[in-house]
Amino acid sequence: MPDTVDPTSLAPRAAVILPADSPLAAAARAPAPASLGEARAQLARMVRRGCFVNLPHAPALLSVELADDAAGARAEWRDSLFLAPADGPGADGRIEIADGARLLQGLTGIHPGQARSSGTAPWLAAALAGRLAATPFAGLGVAAPGAPAHMEEHCCLRLTLRSRRHLISSLARAPAAAWLAFLSRCDWSFERAPARPWLAAVSEETISIARHTLPSGALSKLAPGDVIVPDSPRFGPGGEGRIRLGHRHVRVRYAAPNSLEILDVERKVTTDDMEYEMEHGMEHGIEQEAGASGADPLEDEPEDGRDAGGGEAVDGEAPGDEIPDGEAEALFAELDAAPDADLADASPDTAGDVYAGLDAFPVTLAFELGKVSLPLADARTLGPGAVVLLDGGSPASVAIVSAGRTLGRGEIVDVAGQLGIRVIQWGAP
Repeated sequence: MPDTVDPTSLAPRAAVILPADSPLAAAARAPAPASLGEARAQLARMVRRGCFVNLPHAPALLSVELADDAAGARAEWRDSLFLAPADGPGADGRIEIADGARLLQGLTGIHPGQARSSGTAPWLAAALAGRLAATPFAGLGVAAPGAPAHMEEHCCLRLTLRSRRHLISSLARAPAAAWLAFLSRCDWSFERAPARPWLAAVSEETISIARHTLPSGALSKLAPGDVIVPDSPRFGPGGEGRIRLGHRHVRVRYAAPNSLEILDVERKVTTDDMEYEMEHGMEHGIEQEAGASGADPLEDEPEDGRDAGGGEAVDGEAPGDEIPDGEAEALFAELDAAPDADLADASPDTAGDVYAGLDAFPVTLAFELGKVSLPLADARTLGPGAVVLLDGGSPASVAIVSAGRTLGRGEIVDVAGQLGIRVIQWGAP
């Protein structure tokens, strides 16, 4: 194989492998990444998907969006209009607009003719300056045509003017610094991403009317006919309550046979959101365990020479002292020899005491009225008077759920003005 490869011979081939010692391989370099100046990056962040400003004096709407540089290169610039700062025709502030005379006429009502395109007529310059003062082109005036310098540094934008009489779209190019000054002269509104592809997506919410925490030992004693008065109700016995739809708190009223009427929508995030998360997101959290046992789970370890279980420290030493390696190995060997000796010798009564504390373990029951399936298109229009359909439940058949598992069903009852749930079915159906 030759040491050199003719570059012209590489064209017709689908793939070429160059020897490592060949001149072409030695001269090969990774392509330089495309550079993006700070001003150009800032311009892209400001324009985003597009921005627009309302011009009340026109009246018209002027919108701006980023344009492909290749589109700018193909544009017809023979009828370009040049705008430059009135205080000095610096190249850095010049904006070139393709077919800009039409855009300028739409903005100001003045169409600069060929004889006046240089802007030398004093009355024309004054009229344009006055009518452009309330637009992003404030402070700019018509400048003499000229080839822009440093074209590689120019950014291309598309300017669109919409009014009752005009719909004009033109490409414009200028340095990024000139566009940043252009955008800084008005308060722009930004185009949002179209939501149509997601409007058909469905959000499903479980309607929980109350929650109740009780010892696990009480679950085995529940039977049909028992009435539970929840400690954390979200509905009243009359059918009014608060739920969350689409991360918004909504006050609703149940309407037979299977719907919820929205009474009010809270649009502001409050501290109730944190309370809701604590209540609905922690079935066996630290707070609930501490409330059931009355002990602080973060309580410091005892300092009286006893370990956390109440036993004496090993060999009477303080808990912080170290056990010599030899004694530690002997202790572990003794424990490994008879790991279940204590339980094997324990009486049935003593073994039962080991598990007696499990009956006090807190369990949280959720009482679910059903589910609401809501398309995102409908969720955006929620308001007072709207009605959403309820699926899978009714006041006469409320699911009693714990940790995602249905333990039974109940019905809503009024217990001295408080919400109550009468158990109608308990255990596996």
